Amino acid sequence: MELDNVSLETEGNSTTGEKAWQDRLLKIGAGESPPGVDSVIVREIAIGDGLRGVYYHGDDLVPESISLTALSETESRLLWFNVESLVGNEDLMAEIVGEIASAYKTLADGDYPPGPDWFCIPGGAIERPTQTMERVEYHFEHPDAEMELDLEISTTPDPQREGLIDRLDSLLEAYFGTDTDGESIEKIRMQTREVAGMRGEEAVLRETQDGEVSLSFTWEFPGETDSGLKPHFKIELNGPDQPDKMLKIWDRLLVSIRLHGAAG
Repeated sequence: MELDNVSLETEGNSTTGEKAWQDRLLKIGAGESPPGVDSVIVREIAIGDGLRGVYYHGDDLVPESISLTALSETESRLLWFNVESLVGNEDLMAEIVGEIASAYKTLADGDYPPGPDWFCIPGGAIERPTQTMERVEYHFEHPDAEMELDLEISTTPDPQREGLIDRLDSLLEAYFGTDTDGESIEKIRMQTREVAGMRGEEAVLRETQDGEVSLSFTWEFPGETDSGLKPHFKIELNGPDQPDKMLKIWDRLLVSIRLHGAAG
């Protein structure tokens, strides 16, 4: 293994980069070091202009493992880069993090990336050819309304051929061929539906489990091969058994979806 995937966190810079950096160092340093290693933190480094990093042992069981966390500060956001590898690959880790950081561009609300080789993330985009494992996930909860929303966007080299509806039909057929102990699933909608120019599939189900009834909504677009502009896109909403209210919320949500680079 040369290195694991590079993960990227973004956050608004309501605090200064220096304070955020010191807080992160304290958090890292409070971890446990692996056997035979005196300190979790190995050393701090400078990676190019305005990008600083720290090598540390992120796995307290594997002394051969090494992690790199780096911070880049823009006018509006803090960007955290994280990568794991093996001891001896430190230069490669820093090189790749520096390359990704230098390709980041801040985008204001309503701005679109100027070309197809951009991968959009919160607050900006990265100008690099789309890669296999680029992925963004969002999770929102509304405890008072008992609703949860998940969005998953990822590039794919091989879009799934079996659609959402066929997969659910197969799953339900197999599931209800066994003893379900009073559990049930009722289909409310199962149809193709276009969202933001992407022709996907929609499933709305009423689920009963342990006497509790809830509604689940899913829309999925399989994506186009290696496309950053039309990636795999999945939206899931779960909420209470209030069909009229929940269907209105769901429909408004899907209508509001826009793709960067799309008109309108």
